Amino acid sequence: MNLSSPVKATRQRQAGVTMIEVLVTVLVVSLGLLGMAALQGVSIQTNQSANFRTQATLLGQQLTESMRSNRVRVSALGVVSSNLAGYSKAFAAPIPSGDPVITMQLTTFQAQLARVLPNAQFSVEVAPVDRLFEGRTVRLDNVTITVRISDSRLTDRFAETADSDFELETQI
Repeated sequence: MNLSSPVKATRQRQAGVTMIEVLVTVLVVSLGLLGMAALQGVSIQTNQSANFRTQATLLGQQLTESMRSNRVRVSALGVVSSNLAGYSKAFAAPIPSGDPVITMQLTTFQAQLARVLPNAQFSVEVAPVDRLFEGRTVRLDNVTITVRISDSRLTDRFAETADSDFELETQI
């Protein structure tokens, strides 16, 4: 009685890998690699977009610090008033030319923005607001700097338009 012959025959039939198994394995590995390549592309795009937002934040903070250092104006009669309204600028509007310091600061900001962020535009809104501080009314200015970044690589994938607005708001 030979018990080993059926086992030996089964082992001989399953000794190799079939061509279908190899093809299925290659297909699965290929799909995984393609998925990783697509993920890498999306990762690079979103990383660049995050870099643009970081640059917009840093430049906006620099402008607000410049505005903070030039926030008051003293007239010839010694009257102190806010100088921040002179910074107001719409997206399509040219840089205001009334005060040479403000013009220089906004021109510098625009040049830095153009160097770091391609096709970027900006606007500055200044709105006075009264706050109660220790029983007295204090006039402050709400400053909103909006940077519009044109990032055409994100169109079709994440948004309908290539423009994204970044707002930096502070009180001075």
